[in-house]
Amino acid sequence: ARLMLLGNHDVFGMPEGGAAVEDGTIYVADTKQDKVQVFSSTGTFIKELGPKLKQPRGVAAAGGRVAVSDTGKDRVLVLSASSGQILLTLSGFKEPAGVAFGPQGRIYVADAGRHRVLVYDAAGAQLLAFDLPAAASDDDGSRNGRPEAVAVDAAGKIYVADSKGRRALVFSSRPFWALTPIRAGVKVGDSGSAG
Repeated sequence: ARLMLLGNHDVFGMPEGGAAVEDGTIYVADTKQDKVQVFSSTGTFIKELGPKLKQPRGVAAAGGRVAVSDTGKDRVLVLSASSGQILLTLSGFKEPAGVAFGPQGRIYVADAGRHRVLVYDAAGAQLLAFDLPAAASDDDGSRNGRPEAVAVDAAGKIYVADSKGRRALVFSSRPFWALTPIRAGVKVGDSGSAG
């Protein structure tokens, strides 16, 4: 294995999200510096992408598009990977965190502040919103999850990192409208461990 170091404290303020595409281009969301930086496959800085952001946390890239959770402005921007031009603005979030692209160009957003995940088609029309299943009660007595990261595989399964619930969830997407959580050998809500 080979390690590539992108920048240091002189380059990044607080990098929180990263993505790479097939050609090796790397995108990094820097929450403290309010920008997305683009690097080549060899680690050479290429450019800053898009407009001025406010606390971007998540970034995803696919098909010539880059999705960025502009967390401080409670929105998600979909940008052209080449020009940085805004192609779509998705709003109505509270602290959007992770973002992902899935099959058919769908856009997935972990809306951390509202404890849910939203799914949009490639044109920005909302297809689905679902809350995370109840988690064990935390110090504040809340059982709401807090999705911080989301990923999607080629089959359409949705993977969610729930920081408040201290768990990772996998959701089946077939059929798409009847989304169901799955865990290896354990039903959601069981306190047992997966076997």
